Amino acid sequence: MDWPSQLVAPVAEPLDFVVPTRGMRVLQKLAQGDGDGSEVSIALDEGQRHVVFEAGDVTIGCQLGGKYPDYRALIPQEWSVRAVADRAALLRACRTAQALSEQGSLRIEFVPPGKLVVSSASVEAGDGKTELEAAVEGTEAEMTLNIRYLADAVAAVAGKQVAITAGVPAPPLSPPVGGRKGGAVVVQPVGASDLGLIMPMQPGR
Repeated sequence: MDWPSQLVAPVAEPLDFVVPTRGMRVLQKLAQGDGDGSEVSIALDEGQRHVVFEAGDVTIGCQLGGKYPDYRALIPQEWSVRAVADRAALLRACRTAQALSEQGSLRIEFVPPGKLVVSSASVEAGDGKTELEAAVEGTEAEMTLNIRYLADAVAAVAGKQVAITAGVPAPPLSPPVGGRKGGAVVVQPVGASDLGLIMPMQPGR
């Protein structure tokens, strides 16, 4: 691969590209000082097919994967149900469900005013259910989520409490919330703008 030379001036307009997860993990280590310096320079080739990250005497190159999906269209503009729960307790419930689930999914139930129920099933191990104390506002609802996605989002939250919000995204993506259907699910620290976005799975998948 012909790596581009280092950028010497700011780009003329904002750039948007997808970097492989493995490359970003290495970049994170470089930025934390595993290289000779914590400053990281970024360069793109002319066709924007490759990106190079450089920190001190360490250089890594990655092939780009196209444009990132417009996740902003999936963020609910209105929420139908919101729960605030203990982060550590919810993470333990996710790990328990992960040990039991055969399909990598769990069911999460919002029960106002004070309960969040996480459950999963396995033919060999049977059903598992964890009931958590939570401050739940809005309508009673349930949905199926990918366990790993939820666990990773909860683990990334800073602080002792995590807020889980489900709602109706902006048109044209507007699935109803309630029963087994649901819009996008937002996982974030209480009082913070950082968020993780998870799309519900179809029941039985």
